[in-house]
Amino acid sequence: MTNVVLSAVSHIDRFLQQVGLRSQRRYAGLVYDSVTKQPIDPAVVKLIHVDEPGLPTEDCVSDIRGCFGFVVQPGRSKLLVRASGYTFPSDRVRGFHDGQFR
Repeated sequence: MTNVVLSAVSHIDRFLQQVGLRSQRRYAGLVYDSVTKQPIDPAVVKLIHVDEPGLPTEDCVSDIRGCFGFVVQPGRSKLLVRASGYTFPSDRVRGFHDGQFR
């Protein structure tokens, strides 16, 4: 899709949410050690809205299983993760995949 089409879809989606015809999206994830595949607890995860810089950032802390979640407005967002003793993204992983997660 072109950027114009994606932008139009984003605006329509936002309008449908505002009038109550569509609910917000919920995104969840897992923070884990790239070598041991064990969950990282606690990790601070920050959601930054790329398309809407005026929206406040949101923070959450991963639980004992490394899980976190946000209710997200449509549009592009990015995550920043911090945990003691770790670098995100991992220096040991090349590309977007680090093998099979167990």
